Amino acid sequence: MKKGYTLVELVVILGLFSVIMLLGLSFLIGANKNFNRSRENSEMYYQSRRVSDAIRDEVRYANSINLIALNEIDLSTDNSYLFVRLVADGLGELVLQYKTDETVISGQIIVTPVNFLLTEDLNGNHSLSYTITSKVDNLVGNREYSVETTVLLNNIKMGGVDSGVCIEFTKPSP
Repeated sequence: MKKGYTLVELVVILGLFSVIMLLGLSFLIGANKNFNRSRENSEMYYQSRRVSDAIRDEVRYANSINLIALNEIDLSTDNSYLFVRLVADGLGELVLQYKTDETVISGQIIVTPVNFLLTEDLNGNHSLSYTITSKVDNLVGNREYSVETTVLLNNIKMGGVDSGVCIEFTKPSP
C-alpha cells in the first residue's frame, strides 16, 4: 500500500486553506482601514486643538480686543490680528499678522469661515468663543471635526463689535 494523498484530498485541503487565507486577509484589510481612519481622526483632532490653543494663547492676556472684518486690518498700528485666510475649496489657514510680519499657524485644514464672539457676563467677565472645524478628504469620504472653545479674557477693554471674522488685539508690553 502506497502512502500519500489522493488528488481529491489535496484539492479539499487547498480549498480549505484558501478560504482561511481569504478570511484572514479580509480581516487585515478591515483592520488597516480602521487604523487609517483612527489616525486621520487623531490628526484632525490634533490640528483643531492646536489651532484653538494658538488662538487662546495669543489673546488670553491681551490688553484690548476688537472683532473686525478682514478689510478693516490696519498694518500701520501696533495691533496684532488673528484670522483665517481662505486658501482653496473652502479650506483656510490661521494667520497671525503684526504690522508686515505674517505667521501661518496652521496648514490648510480649517473649514472657513470661523466666527469669533465676544461676550460679557453679569459680573463683567469677558470671554471669547469660537469653533475650529478641521476637514479631511480621502477615499472613504469627507470627515469634519470641530473644537468649540471659550477663553476667559483677563484685563481687557472690549471694542464695540461683539462678533467678527478677525481678532484685533494689543499685547501687553514686556
